[in-house]
Amino acid sequence: MSDRIRTAATEARRLVEEVTGLELPEPSPAESLLLLEDMSDDYGTQIRDRMAQLDHTAVSTFGATAETALARLALRMSEALLQADPAVTATLLRRLRQAIAEDTVGSGLRPHRLQARWLRPLAGFCSQLRTRLRARHRPPQVHTPGQQAEGNGLDALAAALLQQEHRMLHDLRHLDQLYEASLAHYDDLALSIAAASERQRLLRAEDLVAGNTPEASDGATRDGATCDRATRGLDDALTARLSKLVRGRRAVMRTLPAIRQLQETDKRLLVIISQLLVETLPQWERQPAELRSAAAPVSPLHEIEEALALIVTSQKRRRSAADGLAALAAAAQSDG
Repeated sequence: MSDRIRTAATEARRLVEEVTGLELPEPSPAESLLLLEDMSDDYGTQIRDRMAQLDHTAVSTFGATAETALARLALRMSEALLQADPAVTATLLRRLRQAIAEDTVGSGLRPHRLQARWLRPLAGFCSQLRTRLRARHRPPQVHTPGQQAEGNGLDALAAALLQQEHRMLHDLRHLDQLYEASLAHYDDLALSIAAASERQRLLRAEDLVAGNTPEASDGATRDGATCDRATRGLDDALTARLSKLVRGRRAVMRTLPAIRQLQETDKRLLVIISQLLVETLPQWERQPAELRSAAAPVSPLHEIEEALALIVTSQKRRRSAADGLAALAAAAQSDG
């Protein structure tokens, strides 16, 4: 692997550590209900402000800002998941594994068995000749987006893998930002639900007190009946709105943990690729040819297999997250 690629991979490692060091917070349970009396002054003030909004805003649109934002973010996360598919990374890793295996087996005359010093240069010459002949008779390849025109050389594959590492850094950052924005609106929904629940509780308490108060006249009775109808109408509207907000928050709750698990998997994959480019592959290349084997103390094959296993896990979690986002978008569309 060239010094240029190794230097670029080393410089990128700081960014890898920065991105992978960010631990995404877990969302609070969707069933948890914030109670006004248990809230700090800051959250209590926010809940009271939202309760005041209910007196001046249509109940049917209460909390709609967070709902709309979550639906929009769900679409953006779906697009981000499609763009961050690790299929290209898997292709590069498989080709790198094949190139390393060919190099290991292709040290063909097994120089560690050739004890005589005069035979070792001959083994090296034969190995080089075999590599040239293999390259000359190799059939032409159709290159995919993850493949470089230079062929299957270690330098070409390392450069392509480094380019893919930079793309993964960008994708992980983007999805982290979308997750955090979604979590903020998810928590915002909790405040709206708490405000609507507290407003409904006070409304029913006032109605109970009014129902136990003796009326003074027929006019007061008629006014009381009108007030009762208005109270019941507001209570029904609050019940319907609360049901919709809680349903939407549950849909988000089913999605965010899947995104968080996916990000953790992809960050682990990014760490392994960085380790492979910065340390393992250069150390393996510096070893004498007779020591390069799958059982060698330093072998890239172990990390490549671990990375490929993580990609399988990532793709499964990606499908799960995509299903959750699709359900969230469908729920928002049906409610709208």
